[in-house]
Amino acid sequence: MHAFRAVALVSLVSTATLAEPEQRKDLPDDPKLELEVSAGATARTELTPTVSARIGVDFWNWFTPSVRVLSVAPWAGTQSAWAIQAELRGHTKGSLLQLTGGLGLGLATANVLRSDAGLDASLARPAQPWLTGDLGARLLLGPFFLGVSVGAAPLQQQWLGSLNLGVIAFGG
Repeated sequence: MHAFRAVALVSLVSTATLAEPEQRKDLPDDPKLELEVSAGATARTELTPTVSARIGVDFWNWFTPSVRVLSVAPWAGTQSAWAIQAELRGHTKGSLLQLTGGLGLGLATANVLRSDAGLDASLARPAQPWLTGDLGARLLLGPFFLGVSVGAAPLQQQWLGSLNLGVIAFGG
């Protein structure tokens, strides 16, 4: 009798260990990693090209805290300006088109100062606060997105505009 019980117990345990584990499916509200690169322009009196890169984690499919690095005229060598900022971003829950917005706060390492004639530029080098706000929209294409945004950096009295290309790298 004991031998029968032992064989039955070993049989049940081995069957349970050989059973395939249940697959976990990502839920739409699972955290997702977002990577984005942007090209655009900033303007106080004239357009100056900008590039930026952002990394963030999308929580609850609408809230994305991020870090962005931005360069104004990056190919201008010593005449370029840089900023790094933390952002709080939000978006609608659309599956094809999403409306976006964000607020960012950080430090700018330089500010391009143009003369009234616009012929030469000088730089203010001390680190200074960098505050931005923007609104936009993005089109979701599988794990990729293509977006456009407009905004402002009020402390520098500049308008910002960009075309954004990104990927939702990991997660739902």
